[in-house]
Amino acid sequence: MAEQAPLSRSCLWVGGSKDISVPITHDTLTYDLSTRVSRGGWDNHPRLSAFLHALPTWLTPGGWIRDEAITHGLNVTEQLNAGVRWLDFRLMKNGPDASKDSYTLHFVQGNTRVGEYFSAIRSWVDAHPGEVVLIYTSRHGGVCERGEDAFPGVKDEEKRALWGEMKKSFEGVSFDASKSRLNETSLNSMVSSNQRVIFAIGSWEEFTGGDRMAIDACADFCRDEMCCNIPDQGVESSGAEEEEEEEEETDTPTKGEETEAKNEVELEEAETARVRRLKHSPVALSATAKERAEVRSIFFADYQMWMKRLDGREVIKAAKRTNRLASIWLPGSPPEDGQMLDAAILKFSPVPWGKREVLFRCILRYNIIGMNKWCPPTLLDNSQLGNYYLQMALEDAHRKGLRFPSVAVNALDENGTIRVGTERLVPEREKRRNQVARRYAFVATLLASNLRWACEKGGAEASACIRLKEEVEEKRKKFPLVLWDDPNRGRHPYLP
Repeated sequence: MAEQAPLSRSCLWVGGSKDISVPITHDTLTYDLSTRVSRGGWDNHPRLSAFLHALPTWLTPGGWIRDEAITHGLNVTEQLNAGVRWLDFRLMKNGPDASKDSYTLHFVQGNTRVGEYFSAIRSWVDAHPGEVVLIYTSRHGGVCERGEDAFPGVKDEEKRALWGEMKKSFEGVSFDASKSRLNETSLNSMVSSNQRVIFAIGSWEEFTGGDRMAIDACADFCRDEMCCNIPDQGVESSGAEEEEEEEEETDTPTKGEETEAKNEVELEEAETARVRRLKHSPVALSATAKERAEVRSIFFADYQMWMKRLDGREVIKAAKRTNRLASIWLPGSPPEDGQMLDAAILKFSPVPWGKREVLFRCILRYNIIGMNKWCPPTLLDNSQLGNYYLQMALEDAHRKGLRFPSVAVNALDENGTIRVGTERLVPEREKRRNQVARRYAFVATLLASNLRWACEKGGAEASACIRLKEEVEEKRKKFPLVLWDDPNRGRHPYLP
């Protein structure tokens, strides 16, 4: 039974799939990574990736790379049970011969052929006839890439063979985009017609041959501020949409784009100034709180960005105008390019001198007061630290009644939560479980946004609204905003 069953029920009254906030997991399948480097795993280095892929695993630091690349601990069935309905699949052809079996990847390849993930999803979909799932595929998130940039060394016929396998896995339940546009189809219609699995494919033409049983992820989707920077292609809005946005018609697309560009410039300038001050400031780990506070933490800038993106009105409006589906991706600031090298030095260097300087450099990237002896050693540690401050933004946005677009996160945990504590959410979590692991109600908070909008729109019965709101609020109460003071691990009860 799905733990977050209200997801579809809270959305059945809305006009189209573009109107709802869907929980997304970023790099969904990284819980199942192997120690072998994937073909195409190292961006912009396809030949080196192929060389590393061919080496015996004992000759590469694959185990360490795997630990650096994990973003989730729940398997795909558990993620669906937790309430996620948008899966971010990263795929690549790997194998010892021309057949090149397909695996997931995040620098290293997955342990399992992708067909087994599809079988697991199909079993879940069949067991939950009221649910809709979107599968979003690419090699490394670049859905508009083509040719070698998209899938280096993979021929179109190989891509289409994989697409044929994907289609067969979901025969009878796939959304047919030749009959209706995704953006104009309600969840209720999808459920009643049993078209409940949506494929959004990067490199769509090459991968599917133009098959409308899949959506072109480049043409029909937009992410973050990109939604506001897409020119109007003359797509006509329905009367319902025009009525809903009547009060906002004074804002022309040009003005919205100018405002978006200005905001982006301001954020970029602020971040550049922050980095410049860090590099040239005498502030050290021994500095006073006042001196350190003059240079805010990386999560202060993240928080401004999160709040801006969580106010989805402009993004949703722009996506409707261009007939796209909008989403925002909030994994937090990823480690900088040099951070993985620093982590390798801290892990493997036999030379003790120099390690303190490397650790200091890592700590200053975050610049969190009191975090003087520890720096997130893995991507999952970084994600959980980011989630600690992300929960502040999600809660603030909820209390302000903002309308969320679809949202992607890392470190999803059970019951639709995100892990915010210091205990790493590892694939072997059952062996090390701490029952008091700290979490925040991510999925339930998005459901509350859906319900608020659907009920205010007037398409739902009052009694159903009341009942579902109470149900969602109970889920939120189980995992509320949780703040504490652990500066050594970067957690403060305020935004540093």
